[in-house]
Amino acid sequence: MTDREAEVRWLKQSLQEVRQKLAPCSAYIKLERLSNTSLHITLDGEAFYAATGCRRKGPFTYVDNGTNTPSPAEKNGFRLSFAIRPFTIVFDERPAHPNVYDVSKRMCTGYQTSTTSMLTLVGKAMRVILFDPGIVNTHSAACGKEFTWYRTMRDQGKFPCVNLAAFFSGEYHED
Repeated sequence: MTDREAEVRWLKQSLQEVRQKLAPCSAYIKLERLSNTSLHITLDGEAFYAATGCRRKGPFTYVDNGTNTPSPAEKNGFRLSFAIRPFTIVFDERPAHPNVYDVSKRMCTGYQTSTTSMLTLVGKAMRVILFDPGIVNTHSAACGKEFTWYRTMRDQGKFPCVNLAAFFSGEYHED
């Protein structure tokens, strides 16, 4: 097997893994294959609350609106490109998040190796949309524009925006 054949095989397995992991959440996470080298994934807050019965604690996510106070949003998505490494993730609307570059809307994915899992990057992008404090790199922000806002919201307990256990399992979990 050539290196290219091995890479193609690995990508197919990775795509299958992403589909399997997201299947229980298909009511609110939509996966669309755009090409042989890219996916589009959309997260829908209203559909999440309807499917899980979770109690809403605030907006589903926040997006950049050009000011220092981001706007609440109920939906966001991203494109994962995997034609070459490193993989790239570009958001439909830029989450008001320190680890997303301002103009390009690209997520800072951190260091990727040849074994970096596609599922890991997809999960990280979803956690960025949901403002999971556990994945935020506050020491090396890709965008400092809303950093003060982010820290204030985090310190007030506003993040993550949803119950992460329920979101990633597709089942209701007590908050």
